[in-house]
Amino acid sequence: MTDERRPENRYPDDTYLRAAAEEDARLQPDPELGLSGGRAGPVKIWVVSLIALAVIGLVMYGLTQGNDREAAQAPAPATTGAGSGGEPQKPGN
Repeated sequence: MTDERRPENRYPDDTYLRAAAEEDARLQPDPELGLSGGRAGPVKIWVVSLIALAVIGLVMYGLTQGNDREAAQAPAPATTGAGSGGEPQKPGN
């Protein structure tokens, strides 16, 4: 007696399975995948991590130094002296 949940012949017509298997056998793998060096070793992981940290550090340094330069180059606000009364002087006087 066969169990209804697990039939013995799940795919009565498996022509599409055979066609898919033939297609997989016909296709070639990506040739560039063979050029990869495989999994990265601990040295390569450390080198990539250090480069990433250096880039992040340079970006953060550039962001913080840019604000200091802009503040130093900004002109000071014009202030009036105590005796001027706030009125502009006329040319020639």
